[in-house]
Order: sequence, then structure tokens, then C-alpha cells
Amino acid sequence: MKYILSGIVICIAAAGCGEGPAPPPAYAPVPRDAPEDVLTMSGIDLYLHDMRPTAGVARKPTFWLHTEKFSVLDENIWAFEDARAIIYGEGEEDRQDIILEAREGRFEEGKSAYLRGGVKALMGSLRIELADIEWQNPDAETPGEARSDNPVKVLDSHVQLEAAGVRIYPQRKEFMLTGVAGTIQFGRNES
Repeated sequence: MKYILSGIVICIAAAGCGEGPAPPPAYAPVPRDAPEDVLTMSGIDLYLHDMRPTAGVARKPTFWLHTEKFSVLDENIWAFEDARAIIYGEGEEDRQDIILEAREGRFEEGKSAYLRGGVKALMGSLRIELADIEWQNPDAETPGEARSDNPVKVLDSHVQLEAAGVRIYPQRKEFMLTGVAGTIQFGRNES
């Protein structure tokens, strides 16, 4: 019965969460303290797609997450560990993707992804260290937004900032920090 249920869940995940066929996941042992109705597997790619009207154009992904360890908590909700993710920027030529790594989190199909635990983000040459970050997928009323209301560090060769929170808007190529302290070096160091 578990194998049949596993096969159905895998087919649903592959059809609804990604572009193209996903490789079949390997099975991981279920932790001893996991509830009986939680299905735990390994190796999956999850996608969120732009839900705004597109007038016949194919919907592009806004967010991609890969993890080797995950659990299906509900029909549309996954918990995961040790993930790598990308928040896709808009445009073709000057697109700025945000690359993320995190120890754990949750993914809700069509809506959001929440990453926490030693989150590291790369935005071009900027390195951002966070306790957590949540991606809210764009819909007909709101643009996509990544946000955290916990301490943030923004580092670069000329930037060292600490902030109380961050909002990132990939479609505008902007991010906003709150409660900021630190240094930004302008100009060049000439010897």
C-alpha cells in the first residue's frame, strides 16, 4: 500500500511541480518519530511558476528548489532539509537570479517557500546571510517578494551591512533593508 501511495505522490509531484520529467526519487528511511501518515523520500525538484495572466505565453518558473531529503506533509506541502534554491529574476539579458542554500524549510505548491537555518543567498557579488527567508510567489494582485524580519548581513568587497530585516523584489532588481548599520566603501582604493 505504501508503494502505491508513494507512486501516486511522485507522479503528482512530477506533473505539478516542474518542467519536464523529474528523475525518480530514491526512498529514504522514515525517521522513528515521524507520524505514520508522513511520507519521506529523497531527491526532488520543486518549482513555483508565475501565476499572473500571460496571454498565451508559457508560464516561467519564479522559484526552483532541489533537495535530497524531503517529506510530504500534506497534498501540497513539503518539508525539506539541505536545500539549494533559485529565485529567478525577470528579463533575459540582465536577469539577476538569487541563489539560496538552507538547512531546512517548507514548500507550499503554487504559493510560497520558507527556508531557514544558516540561509546563504548570492545576488551577483553580494553575499547575504540570514536566519530565514520566505518567497511569496507572484499572483494577479502582487509581485513576487522574498522577505525576512530577522537579522541579516550583507557582505561584498566594498559593503558590510547588518540589518533587522530585508525585502527583495527580483522583478525590480531591488532590495530594501530595515534597521541598517555598517559601511559602504565608495570609489576605488588606489595604491
